[in-house]
Amino acid sequence: FYISLALLKCNKSKINPKYLVCYSQTKKFREEILSHSLQFAIPMKINLGKISDVQVAIPYKNGTPDLETQSLIAQKLGDMDSLISAKEKLLAKKRNLKTAAMQKLIKDEESENWKKVKLGEEAIIIRGGSPRPIEDYITDSPDGINWVKIGDVAVGAKYIEHTEEKIIPEDMHKSRA
Repeated sequence: FYISLALLKCNKSKINPKYLVCYSQTKKFREEILSHSLQFAIPMKINLGKISDVQVAIPYKNGTPDLETQSLIAQKLGDMDSLISAKEKLLAKKRNLKTAAMQKLIKDEESENWKKVKLGEEAIIIRGGSPRPIEDYITDSPDGINWVKIGDVAVGAKYIEHTEEKIIPEDMHKSRA
């Protein structure tokens, strides 16, 4: 979508700019921005004349903006961002190490100790199947059997952790386990 660019200069006696940056990342702020946006067949555009009407929640103390609390919130969220960034860098480094280890440990070449084989000769491959018509077998019962579909596989996931639907156990023989 398309959003106009605007420069916001905070009145620093009322709002801490770092707090505003943190607040701008909240769901409530995004919803507020959308409520003030022009929506056409073309991409969304914020009306810069309406941006002054966008609501921003700021802490107050004794009837005046509480800059100390704003600063504390911004600092804590900034510290969390730094921690997340450091963890993401560490995770990226570990992924790179794993990739390098895989390339070193798993050779894609034939040698005296390595050989390429057909997967079908070394593993049993079974295509899944479902009872038909499936609508007759879907259940909400807790004792239902998980019905695994392609849509249950999350992007980048290593394992299927849950399924959206279950089938009745009585007709499991009509499916593949």
